[in-house]
Amino acid sequence: MDSKDTRDMAKMDDIEQTIEMLPEVVESPFPDFEIKGEIGRGGFGVVKLARENSARRDVALKTTDPGKGKTDPKRLGRFMEEAYITAQLQHPGIVPVYRIDQGDGGRPF
Repeated sequence: MDSKDTRDMAKMDDIEQTIEMLPEVVESPFPDFEIKGEIGRGGFGVVKLARENSARRDVALKTTDPGKGKTDPKRLGRFMEEAYITAQLQHPGIVPVYRIDQGDGGRPF
């Protein structure tokens, strides 16, 4: 085996180790997004780390907490109102809203 073969094998080992370290991707109910994990929870929302495939970027995806009355119209209304208001704001201390949509089953994000 020559030195080029040895280098190629070492590169493959590095790639395999990197893949093993990547977070497990969860099947997503949100079109165009792969859920990678949970970032945090609030009063009625959950923030997930997700990959937006079309833009090839990682994003924070906020959605309603399914365990806290996702069908409650009042809770859903507050969630949507917060999204619409935040989408109009531009400030370095406020995370921008790029998209307001619904996932499979009508769950907003």
